[in-house]
Amino acid sequence: MAAGETPERRRPDEPAPKQRPSPLAGYVPGEGFRIRSESGDYVLRLSLLSGFKYEPVWTNGRPATNGLLAFVWPAVAGSLFKPWIRYAVAFELAAPTPFLVIASVDARPWDLFGVTVGQQVTPVSRHLSLNPTLIFFPDYAPTAGYFWSGRQKGATVHGSLERVLDYWVGLYGGAPLRETTSNPHSYIVEGRATVNPAGPVNATELPFMLDGTALPARVSFTVQGYHGTIQRSVENVAPTNSPLDTQQSFLLQTMSTIGADLWLQYDRLIVTGEYYRRYVDATAVLPRTTAQGAWGQIIANVYDRRIGVGARVDWIDPSSNLSNDDLMGAEGQVAWFIHAPELVLKLRYAWLHQRSPDAATLGAVRLPLAVGTTNLLTLQLNAAF
Repeated sequence: MAAGETPERRRPDEPAPKQRPSPLAGYVPGEGFRIRSESGDYVLRLSLLSGFKYEPVWTNGRPATNGLLAFVWPAVAGSLFKPWIRYAVAFELAAPTPFLVIASVDARPWDLFGVTVGQQVTPVSRHLSLNPTLIFFPDYAPTAGYFWSGRQKGATVHGSLERVLDYWVGLYGGAPLRETTSNPHSYIVEGRATVNPAGPVNATELPFMLDGTALPARVSFTVQGYHGTIQRSVENVAPTNSPLDTQQSFLLQTMSTIGADLWLQYDRLIVTGEYYRRYVDATAVLPRTTAQGAWGQIIANVYDRRIGVGARVDWIDPSSNLSNDDLMGAEGQVAWFIHAPELVLKLRYAWLHQRSPDAATLGAVRLPLAVGTTNLLTLQLNAAF
């Protein structure tokens, strides 16, 4: 049932309508365009996640216009041999040079245990585990992107205990995505545990259930972290082609990151937030340092599961060795859920201020964003099938 629709009413003594058999090929609501075998063991699904935008930006008063494509992800996914053996392959075509986003196989014979191998989204950050059409704002929170370990090649063990405790533990190569072989000195170990005392929360950041009903009262919280020697790239951590995508140090660095999140939902409202603290070992050009940051957002369904509003704030302190180097940001958005989540129009304003010490004091430290004040206006249409 789509957002805004009401279920068909019938008398208690009236027999239920006969269910039409699901076609072997074609468009199926909730599944998209797919082909499947009669047994249902083999499925091939074709999909596209896309964002089209108009985005003027002013940094220190200088105007510019960001690219018209936020993301374009054609993908194939489905199952092999058994419904619980699933695969996914997706590409990013909006980047200056196309690259592979995901190429993985997931086998989950039981709720309590599954394993994913290949190139995949690493588990730290519930927010960044959602695809770009399932988040509320046009792009991910800058703080979450700054502390995320990115997409990696490796393996993740995951599962759920009575849908109250969800866990992920992974080991990855810690190398840039375009490298076909990993540096033997790079690796990263990650883990996340999420507790849902009253049951699972919404599967998206949209302020209603996908079947059109109101959100049940739920609370959820997470502890998460990773450790390893990692070298990141633009493709690892910048999924939305936005001025809000934070800059990264591309050095091979040994780091440990811990974090926690909180999710609250009720009726028409979702409140979420994360905190991170990262310890980075010294390199030949950078001393040992500590970074920390936090972000939070509040999202509300204000009219008939058609109009939503939201606000988000960000804060990053990239180095404990420096002063006057922090990033602060605030965003506000109105969203029109034309046919959520497949078609959503978003209008967002963002303000960000990146402070910096003088060049001699800053040295080789890479700040999260361009120094100064950035004002950003985004009109974005998300289209997916």
